[in-house]
Amino acid sequence: MRRYLLVGILASIVCESSYTVDKKLDASNFLDSFDFISNYDIYTNGSTSYVSKHEAQLMGLVRSTESRIYLGVDNGSVTNVLPRGGRRSFRLESHDTIDNGMIIVDFEHIPANACGMWPAFWLLHDSETYSEIDIVESVSFLSRNEITLYTGPDQCSMEARNGSGDVFSTRCDYRGEGCGATAPNGTFGDSFNRNGGGVLATEIDVTGIRVWQFARSMVPESVKNESPDPNSWGTPVLHFVPKECDIRAAWTKMKIIINITFCGKYAGAKAWEGYTGCRARTGVETCEQYVAQNPSAFDDVYYLINSISTFR
Repeated sequence: MRRYLLVGILASIVCESSYTVDKKLDASNFLDSFDFISNYDIYTNGSTSYVSKHEAQLMGLVRSTESRIYLGVDNGSVTNVLPRGGRRSFRLESHDTIDNGMIIVDFEHIPANACGMWPAFWLLHDSETYSEIDIVESVSFLSRNEITLYTGPDQCSMEARNGSGDVFSTRCDYRGEGCGATAPNGTFGDSFNRNGGGVLATEIDVTGIRVWQFARSMVPESVKNESPDPNSWGTPVLHFVPKECDIRAAWTKMKIIINITFCGKYAGAKAWEGYTGCRARTGVETCEQYVAQNPSAFDDVYYLINSISTFR
């Protein structure tokens, strides 16, 4: 009996959250915590021109209110269809990095309701080795968030555990599609926003990687209290454990990246008339033409972020 009592005590200790806040980004410090990358989209071949912080603020693409951060795109200008560049937007890269612990982001609104949009909230390290975790990503009018992990060539093979998402691969090589899972319906775009937004929590640990996505009404109290206890949250969307992988070596020193691009391989090209259905929806032959000529189509293409917190 004493043995069972001891086991119970140990189990309760293990389950108790050991996370404490490392950094919190909100309206008071958000814009000073990121670099604004000013360039055309050389990363995904998108029909996008990323602007400087100064230009973004002058255009009203980025701004802080008393409690939220707005990050949007140019929805007032007709642009030319260019081989490089396009609709003005932003790409933010954080000063600080993360490679273990937890990151929790609270969205009031994510980009929605526009053919050709390709927004993403993700983690990236691409200097000496390659590490990437896409936490929020999808395109156009699709209603399911896609969570994807990438590593260097032949670096990681994972094993999927119980999760609510549909696993599409467990090989994380960036030369392929990466490894990850597609979240259930209602986790991206307008359906996510209609529910008041929500929270995504990503845990990176030597034992595995887990991602949860909570609608506003389902956000756990431990998240609201900034004392996250993931063992009490139930089934994550994605839960991967290493099969042939050193997680600490594979995902390291990643910056937080927030951007909105247009078209590219994921939202344009074959996707335009394929799985997005946007050629039929818009009647326009190419994604680049539509994005350039229809600024008001992107009125709903913006993030409204309450906070981003990292925990150790």
